Amino acid sequence: MRRIFDIRVDGLDEPMRVISSPVEDDLIDARERYALKTWRKANFKGGRIPRRRDLGDVLVEDLSANLMELEVLPDGDLKYVHCGRAVAAAFGRDVTGTRTSDLPTPISKVFLSVYQLAIKHPMPFATRHASPLDAVGHWHRLILPVDPAESGRATRFMVCSLPIGDSARP
Repeated sequence: MRRIFDIRVDGLDEPMRVISSPVEDDLIDARERYALKTWRKANFKGGRIPRRRDLGDVLVEDLSANLMELEVLPDGDLKYVHCGRAVAAAFGRDVTGTRTSDLPTPISKVFLSVYQLAIKHPMPFATRHASPLDAVGHWHRLILPVDPAESGRATRFMVCSLPIGDSARP
């Protein structure tokens, strides 16, 4: 079910806007819309969380520069398995191998909150947030749960992460 809400965390200048089960009009970029369509098509085929391979190599190749892949760890934290080059360049470093909790607080708190929601309710989530960590004004992210082991649980996430250049800070 589509819902729009804000997550407020001390230390962030503005709340993170979160949309659960977004529609295409909620997404600002054609890459996000393409990823969401592909995920939904794969999801409806079997009524289960798509496997990563269900999303297809074309999607992963087309979005690789803006794609992050995260693995859910047994302790509930997440590890960045892949960080696309455009994301790494805009953020200022490649976070591959880093745990979400290792990111500077308060951004790690708000990320973990959304990822925990997506683990509990395995559906797409779209987010928009200001970043205190880099020169990018705002980031738009589309979080897509995947289940590589066919366990019926969201154990990985494919995240289309887009720095929004027209609101970049000087």
